[in-house]
Amino acid sequence: AGKIEAALEMYKEVDKLYLEHLDGADPRRAALYNNMAQALLASGNSKGALEHLQEALAILNISRPYSAECATNNTNIAAIYMSLGDSESAEEYLHKAMEIFESLDYEDAHYPAALGAMAQLMYFKGDYCAAVEHYRSALRKTKDIFGQNADYVRICRNCAKACAKAGMTEDAETMLKMAATAEEKLNSKRSKS
Repeated sequence: AGKIEAALEMYKEVDKLYLEHLDGADPRRAALYNNMAQALLASGNSKGALEHLQEALAILNISRPYSAECATNNTNIAAIYMSLGDSESAEEYLHKAMEIFESLDYEDAHYPAALGAMAQLMYFKGDYCAAVEHYRSALRKTKDIFGQNADYVRICRNCAKACAKAGMTEDAETMLKMAATAEEKLNSKRSKS
């Protein structure tokens, strides 16, 4: 509801209760720290959010080291490192996230976000071919899990930019056409509802 400070105060109260009544490796504590991190991000406090995400990850590394929650947490930490300009740390966390997602025996809905984040990182590092590869993987996973939704359209456009930078002009044009077609279908569905 936009009341970030009030939310953070409530989270602190919950944290006190959890510290009193839960084991140190209880995944509910990790969930709380993730929520606190999201509130801190919304308030513009990236460094505070990073600290809470790292606390959550420490718990998840003990309680659920090869889980979708752990992989998603690694992706979220990487995103903050990217926003802070630390591409080396971001890449380290993204590799760990992707390793975990790939070890799962099911397709997790957060995996495309990790692939997209890696693509974005490669793009900013100037490795446009690697960016294209990761964007294409993100497209496949997004389509498999969600269909051709708004994220699919955005990834197509980002992939087109990476293709253009990599000198893959025809591929860039194809990606833009795919984005336009998918967006047309989405708009058509919206107008009917």
